[in-house]
Amino acid sequence: MPLPVLDKAYTFNTNNVIPLDGGFTPSNDGEQPTNDRKELLLGVKNALMATAFWSVKISSNATTPGTGSGDNWTTIADTLWALETGTPNFSWSVWQNTVLDLEVLLVLRTNSNDEGGTPDVYISRPVLSGGSGFTGGAANARPTAPDESFIVDNEQWGWGAGDPTGKAWVFSTMVSTDGEVTRVVWFNVNEIRGFWFFERLKNPVTGMSSPEIVVKMRAVGQTGGAGGPDATYAGLHDVASSVFSPQYDGTSPVQQNPQALSKPPGIYMTSEGFNGQPCGQQFSTFNDVDGEFGFFPVGMASLFAGFAGRHGEFYDMWWGIDGNATGDSYPVSGTNLFIQINDLILPWDGTLPVVS
Repeated sequence: MPLPVLDKAYTFNTNNVIPLDGGFTPSNDGEQPTNDRKELLLGVKNALMATAFWSVKISSNATTPGTGSGDNWTTIADTLWALETGTPNFSWSVWQNTVLDLEVLLVLRTNSNDEGGTPDVYISRPVLSGGSGFTGGAANARPTAPDESFIVDNEQWGWGAGDPTGKAWVFSTMVSTDGEVTRVVWFNVNEIRGFWFFERLKNPVTGMSSPEIVVKMRAVGQTGGAGGPDATYAGLHDVASSVFSPQYDGTSPVQQNPQALSKPPGIYMTSEGFNGQPCGQQFSTFNDVDGEFGFFPVGMASLFAGFAGRHGEFYDMWWGIDGNATGDSYPVSGTNLFIQINDLILPWDGTLPVVS
């Protein structure tokens, strides 16, 4: 098959290596993740803020002078984790993308050092909700928003459950030049360890007064355990994934919170298929006719009552052959225009992908 033509152009920041550093800043008090995890967080923040569409609205480095407008995270010493209990000082940061009408609040609080760093994550869509987004906050208190949605807790920063030790990381970001699509992926030892998608849907169903967006932030376990699900058919296609959080149907949020069982179940990432399986699982190798591997568009659908049906498609994202490896690039000629991460395929910048 011919290679896909991209819907959008992208600004890439790829193959950023974070060396292993198992030390702690400040010294290990039972609350801090390793320095390399802090460098990973800081690196992702800096890469996104270097684009035209992301900025830091307000933030805190856990000190009173370092709390207020703009970006107060300069070094890893500014990213201070604290336990969930009590009212200690801790760091937080609000990242905003006005094109998506999205504010993302990262709160550096954790249940224990064993989690390797646990940013709590909240989001707000101030224009859609008619609110002001996140405001307030102090060195020992996070900001709040009237429409905030709590979407991530108890996620290790960049690793699955049970291994908080230092690691070497590689991260990459890609942001569309219209600001509607942002993706972040990071790797360790040839495996994807985390991925974030903040994006507007392609061809959403009619009747939405505001285009639906998808917010997905996950750390990925080595075997897809507590940190999963991985970016696989098994984790995202075969089951309804509640980690898509939240969905907006035009005027009101439909909470998709994996931490609250009273919330609706999530959505499926759909694929073309036949004979009872997705195409990428039916085919184990390249196409006999043109010698290329298949790319199969990714859609979004739900079975939840009141939310059921097709929702739309993902821009420039495809299912691949599930036997291919993370870090494989396409076309086979080696020009590295696309990369496979687990079973998904994303655009790439032509460099040789580094995943370890």
